[in-house]
Amino acid sequence: MSDEQSINANLLSKIGEALKLVTVDSSTVHQLVGKLFSYAIRLIKDNLIPESSDMLFECSLEEKILRQGAEARYLNAAKLAKNPDDKIRLTDLANQIRPITWI
Repeated sequence: MSDEQSINANLLSKIGEALKLVTVDSSTVHQLVGKLFSYAIRLIKDNLIPESSDMLFECSLEEKILRQGAEARYLNAAKLAKNPDDKIRLTDLANQIRPITWI
């Protein structure tokens, strides 16, 4: 792992640890974790970190697993959102990040 990859992996880990300290089950927390998973996906796709079995919350650092985790978090955020427009926006985010499947 290069120095840049190590820095990115450590940053993801530190942000994840900070978010675990938040004990409120709110739409905002689920959104933040979804964004963290989305950021990790981008780092993997840009070859800035390798896929690995390292864990970020309940997900290994694998694109498919992170997509599933982000989708679930955005859907949970939508369920907890009070504003109907937020529910729609978060559901759209979940649909965009959903794992890619081929029919």
